[in-house]
Parts: sequence; C-alpha cells; structure tokens
Amino acid sequence: MTKLPFQLFGMSQQGSSHQRISLGNQDSGSVFVGKNLIIGVVADGCTRGKNIDGFSSNQVGAHIACNLTVKIVRRLIQRKKLNLEEFKEEYENSLFRQYKRLLNSFSPWKNERSLILSNLFSSTFVAFVITESEYIVFHYGDGDVFINNYHYNLSSSQGKYFTNYLVEKSSNFFLRKNNINFLKSGKTIDLENILIATDGFVDNQIKKNDEFQKFFFDKKPLFNQTGFSDRKTEFRSNVLNKIIFKDSHQDWPLDDATFISLNKVLKIKSTRI
Repeated sequence: MTKLPFQLFGMSQQGSSHQRISLGNQDSGSVFVGKNLIIGVVADGCTRGKNIDGFSSNQVGAHIACNLTVKIVRRLIQRKKLNLEEFKEEYENSLFRQYKRLLNSFSPWKNERSLILSNLFSSTFVAFVITESEYIVFHYGDGDVFINNYHYNLSSSQGKYFTNYLVEKSSNFFLRKNNINFLKSGKTIDLENILIATDGFVDNQIKKNDEFQKFFFDKKPLFNQTGFSDRKTEFRSNVLNKIIFKDSHQDWPLDDATFISLNKVLKIKSTRI
C-alpha cells in the first residue's frame, strides 16, 4: 500500500536482433513501492564479452545493479532517514562497497578481477526515487528519461559502466568520486510522470507517436492502492501493435528494451446518492 499519488507499470522485452542470434535479454528492471517511498530502476547489461560465444554474461550485472540500487535506497532513506541531498554521496559509496564485496566473494586471482567485472558485472542503470516531499532521477551510462513529458536523451553516456571505476591498485580498489549523474530533482507535488528506459526502447519516431504519448504521459485513474498497475494488454494493443503494424516499425524493439513508467493518478470525487 502506498500513500503517494502515483502508479507504476513496467515491461522488459528481448530485442529482435538478439532473438536472431539466440542471445537472451540482457536488460533488467526492478521497483519498490512503500507507504511513502517509490523506487524504479532499469539496467542494460553490456553485450560484448569474452565468453566462448564472444558475448558476455552481463545480464547478471543488470540484475545486480537493479537489486543493489533498490536495497541501498531503502536502507539509506527508510532506515537511515537521509534526505535526498544527503543520499547522493552515500549512495555511490554504498554501491561501491557492495560491488567490492561481491567481487571479493569470487576470491579471484589478481589478473581475473578486471575480467569478472567486464564479463559479469558491467551494466548501465537509470533510476528514480520518490518520497513524500521530493524526487530525484539519476543514472550511470545511457538510456532515456522523460520527466513531466520532457525527454532527456542519455546517449552521450553510451559505453559507460559503473564497474569501469572499480580500479585496481595493488590488492585494493579505489573509486573515482562523483561518477553517478544526478539528472533531475524536484518537489513531488510538481511531478506528473516519469518514464525511464534502457537504450533500446525509444527512438525519435516512436516518441512522437500519439498512442505512445497518451499511454505514458496522461494521468491515470487509480486502479488499486498497491501502486502497481498491470497494463500489459493495453500497452500491446494500443501502443506496440499500432507502432509495429500501422507505422511499419516491425523490428521494434531491435535491441533489448526495458521501461518503467510512473503516472500521477486522477483524483476521482466520490458522489453520495
């Protein structure tokens, strides 16, 4: 149950280019809806790698990035009671410590560390955190973000992975500070919608589609008090099928695509009979 006036919906889809070469979905997404806290995060594992097929196992890294982000945010905000300004630096430090702990659990040889990081843990991520009073959106690497209908294209961060900065120095690691990009923050009362997506989901043609705009950016009626809404059927019939068949966008999504959308709910006045 949540007291915040929002509802979430998300999906993840293997890209058609990955289907053709029997490569699994390397994206991930995770959400948490609490009484006064909502978290959403999507991650995209790096495809290139040094497995015997020439690819990586970084779908593991995408899942790890999502799970760690939700876990760390909940601890810092729910348990430690940090505000979002205090949260910024502590989040990055906590994420570093968790990755270091995970890496050390493999007991790797010194020359294996960079290989494990690049082949198992490398992913981008985009996330939002919403509390009663304020919200924040942050990322590492590329993707797409819409906040109150405004599009932030993160393509300038393509090829950047947080684990690139777990840099070896003797037997220890150090972190280059201020690597997380805190994209936007504001007051929760001013927030109407957020859409975060991995880089395979949005292109210039699709984002201008009327059905896309209506589905993601219009206010929604309150489905239930959990904060989750199952809109898969609506998405497939009103957005996916119309874009693929009407606009002849038949290869969409070409790359793996994962999104989480958040919309403010409509206030429906009750009437007494």
